[in-house]
Amino acid sequence: MTRIFDALRIHDQRDQPVGAGQVYGEPSMLARDELVSLYHGIRTQLPEDARAIVEITSSGRGEGTSTLARDLANTVAGNLGLRVLLVVIGAAESVAGGLEGVAAGRVEVADVIAPAKDGPFYRATLAVSGTSARFLFDSGELDRVFAAALDLVDFIVIDAPPILADVASMVLTRIAGGVLLVVEAERTRAPIVDQARRAIEGNGGRLLGVVMNKRRFHIPRAIYRRL
Repeated sequence: MTRIFDALRIHDQRDQPVGAGQVYGEPSMLARDELVSLYHGIRTQLPEDARAIVEITSSGRGEGTSTLARDLANTVAGNLGLRVLLVVIGAAESVAGGLEGVAAGRVEVADVIAPAKDGPFYRATLAVSGTSARFLFDSGELDRVFAAALDLVDFIVIDAPPILADVASMVLTRIAGGVLLVVEAERTRAPIVDQARRAIEGNGGRLLGVVMNKRRFHIPRAIYRRL
C-alpha cells in the first residue's frame, strides 16, 4: 500500500521536536520531525538488498521535488548524523563537471562530490543531455557510478525531473532503491498521478510513497494528526 505524507510549504515551527539537532536553515515543506519519520519510513520499506538511494520525482514541474530533496538531505545529515549525498539532475554539464565525468572515466567520484553550501550534506550533479545522455542507456556505467558514490556516503537522494516529462527519471528508477512521488494537492489530477505511478512501477521502480504538497487542512492540523 502506498504511503501518503502530507506537506505544507510553510510549516508551524512549534512542530519542531524538543532537542532537535542544529540544522542549517528551516525545512519549508515537511517539518523536521516529519522528515526524520519519512527517512525511517523509506529505510523500513527498502528491502535489505536494495541500495540506500531514493529518487524524488513528480508527474509535472513545479510540484516541490527540489525543495523536498534538499530538506530531506539537510535533515537526515544534520539530525541523524549520516553522510548524505544530494544528486541534482541537470540538462547540461557544469563547468566543474559532475557524475557524468565519472561515468566517462575522466574523474574519480570523490572529485565531483563536494560539501553543500546550504546544509551539512554533500552535493553532486549529473548531466543527462548532449554527449552525457548516452550514459543513461548504459546501465553498467550508471551502476558503477552510484555504487562508487555509496562507498563514500550512507544515503543518496536524487532530485529528479518529472517522471512523465524526462527519460532520465525513468532510467533512474532502476538505479534507486525506491521512489517518492511529490504531488501538489488540488492541482495534479488523479489520472496523472496514476499515470506517474504506472510509469514508475512499469519501468521496474519501487514506489515508496506519495508526498502531498500544499494540502489544505479544513480542521487544525494537530487534530487531523490524531484522527
